[in-house]
Order: sequence, then C-alpha cells, then structure tokens
Amino acid sequence: MKYSLTIVSLFFVLAGNAQTTPEITVHEWGTFTSKYTGYGKPYQDVHKTVDERVPDFVYHINFEKPYVFRVDYKDEYYYRKAKIEFMDASIKMETPVLYFYSRQAVTDLMVNVKFPQGSISEFYPLPVTKEDTNYVKSKINTFGMVVPQLYFKNYNGFAKWKINILSPDDLSKPSHPDETVPNVWLAPRKTAANMIESNGEKEKYIFYRGLGGFTNPIVPTYTKSGNMVITKNLAENISYVMVYEKTTEGKRYVWGINPINGYTSDAFIRNWTEVSDDKWNNVYRKGFVKALTNAGLYEDEAEAMLNTWDNSYFGKPGIKIFWIVPREFTEKILPISFSKQISSLERVMVGRTEIDPFNMAEIGQYIDDPPTTATTTEYTVFPNPSTSDIFIKFNKPEPETVKIEMIDFSGRVVNSCTMEVVPFTDCKIPFNNPVKGLYHLRVCGDKTSKSFNISMQ
Repeated sequence: MKYSLTIVSLFFVLAGNAQTTPEITVHEWGTFTSKYTGYGKPYQDVHKTVDERVPDFVYHINFEKPYVFRVDYKDEYYYRKAKIEFMDASIKMETPVLYFYSRQAVTDLMVNVKFPQGSISEFYPLPVTKEDTNYVKSKINTFGMVVPQLYFKNYNGFAKWKINILSPDDLSKPSHPDETVPNVWLAPRKTAANMIESNGEKEKYIFYRGLGGFTNPIVPTYTKSGNMVITKNLAENISYVMVYEKTTEGKRYVWGINPINGYTSDAFIRNWTEVSDDKWNNVYRKGFVKALTNAGLYEDEAEAMLNTWDNSYFGKPGIKIFWIVPREFTEKILPISFSKQISSLERVMVGRTEIDPFNMAEIGQYIDDPPTTATTTEYTVFPNPSTSDIFIKFNKPEPETVKIEMIDFSGRVVNSCTMEVVPFTDCKIPFNNPVKGLYHLRVCGDKTSKSFNISMQ
C-alpha cells in the first residue's frame, strides 16, 4: 500500500512540474538599412545618416568620445587622443525589438544576442554583459595611424540581458510613461506581449540597435532608361520585395512588388502612377502587413513595426527597397540564444535598401536594360479592370512561350501558368476564378517581359 501511494505521489509531483513549466514564445522584428549609389556601389558611412531619435534613457556605447590610444610607428610610439573612424559601416541595424509571451511569470531568463561583423551599440534595458571601452579599444587599428580606425568585419558585437517575464495578469506599466516617449518608442508597445523587467526597469520589449560591416545580399542598380535591376547574391528566396518612392513634393509611387528566388536578378519598371493615401493604406500597406504575418509576426506586431516608419521610412523623400530578410540569413548575421527552452521563436527582419536618385550625369555607369526588361515589349493585357476573364495580346511577328504570374500585394503568387501567345491574337489567360482585388500581373518571355497592375472586380 505504501509503495502504491509513493508511485501515485510521484505521478502528481511530475504532473505538477510539467504544468508549471512555462511555454515561452519570442517574436522579433527589426531593420537592416543600407544605401547605394545609382550604379550599385554601397556607402560605407551609413552611421552619418540621421537616426530616428530614441529617448534619452536608452543606453549606448559612446563611439563619439575621443579615445586615448597608443600609436606605434617603426621603433617609436606615442599616445594620442582622437575619435574613432569607422571604415566599413555599410549596415545600420535599426530598432530590433524582442517580444515575450507566456501564460505565467518567468524569472531569470538570459537572452544572448551576438552580432558578428557588427556592434550592438544601443540598448534598453541595460544588458548584464555588453561591449565595453576595453573591448572597443582591442579592435581599433592604430599602427601608424593619426586617427584610430575600426573595421566591423573584424568586430564581434554582443549583448546579454537577464530579464523576468511578468505574468499577463500583471498590470505594471513601463518605467517611462507613454506620454513621455516619442512615437518611434511608443508604437512598438502596442502589442499583446507580456511586460518584462530587468534591473528594476520595466518595458514591453528588449530594444537594441547598432552598426555592421557585413555584405548586403541585394544590390540595386539603375538601367540607362531609368528602370531598376535588383541582384540577389543569396541562395535563400526573398518572399517580398517592394520598390517604394516618395518625392520631395510628397507624391508616392510603388514601382512593383515581387518575390526574388535563388541567385538571380529581377527588374522593376519605373511606375509613374501616383499612389493615393487611400490606396497606400488600404492596399499596399495592408499587403505589407500580410507579408510580415506570413513571415511569422502577429498582426499587431506587424502594425507596430510599420507604425514606427510612417514619419521616417515612408514619409521622407527617397527611393527605398523594402525586402523581408530570409530567416537563415538573420540567424547567421545575428545569432540569438536563451537560457531556458523557447517554445516558439519568430524573427522577421526587413531590409531597407536606399538608392541615390537617378542622375543623368552618371548614366554612363548605369547598366543597359536587360532583354527581360526591354521597354520595347509589346504585350497588352485586357480588360482592366476585369470581372472574369483576362486576355493577353502579343504584338510581334513571332509566337512566344511566356510564364504569367498573378501576384497579390503581400508578394504571394496566387496564380501562375505557362502558355504560348500567338502574334496579334487575343489569348485567354487560364486563371480560374481569381479573388476580387488588386494584383501585379508579371509576364515573362524568352526575350521580353512586362508587369501590369490589374483589378479584379
């Protein structure tokens, strides 16, 4: 009898332990920002571009302060005080935030982020371990130098936090109230994530950002006719790419939205049709949110991400390529680990690659339009808008086999087919009952291609 009771007691102890083991879900979003000339050369000083201002309570490594360093030259040495010069700051890692979800409180969770070829230079709450002055000095190149130089390719940034995940029933507020912080800090708070606490500081998320020198996997280049070719030097597929333009007059244009698969290039034809605020908010922006949720974010997280960009990335003039970074690339560039088992981890980083305005003075350095983006293409797609069937007409003397893809505004291919188009003949595209909405229709042949915006009603 005693043996049986012991077994029963052990069962309930184990069962109780299983029930109290918390399931932890972690979601992350952030941005890798880069900038290119119109002929595809990356800038190496992106740290000089204006950051979104973060609150004064955010901790940081002060790279701006002068460092005392030893200069060795031949058989002599001397000491000098000067600011560090970054030699290969080609990437800004902007506003990664980490959200934590658990049905019960979790204590003493260690969160360890590493950044090979980069520095984690700003953070909140304060990490228990981070890069310090001695580490920075150990990475400075001073031999024979008047100014100390730092190459991020030889740098390995890191930060480790010790946090408590508060219970979802905990009604604690952030240490810094909503009314005291800017929108760039406030918008990410508007999710269903648990509050966290570290070193007596309470917040909705872990925040960090920094600078890097790794190679950006996409390169944009203008063609001589003013279109754009994006070359991807990465095996993993990119599920969503949007070329976005905001002019100094406040006009908005979307050149196109496409996935890019494999080691390849894709062309984006300059679009001169202005996108209204209504169409932006109800079509393109909603499509972007859908693409982010397809990649792993919750909808409120995706909305929070884009809300931080309304006045900056979306609001400021310039031509920008937004693309969802493949998860495999994120794990390589920014590895993360935890001291406790994580039930689910989603990491959705977005590349924001800026390109200088098209400049006729540089046209000799731009590439020729490849055959797949020739502006002499003679496809016609009709009717547009359409309530049922869509037809294509090919106005050239020879027949051609083409691949046709219907792409929604989240970048997802919803219909595709391969067909032969007969010259000067109306050929029905064999799509079955497409859902009402706006789409990109991409027609790719052996020698020509073109993209259309079409409306199914």
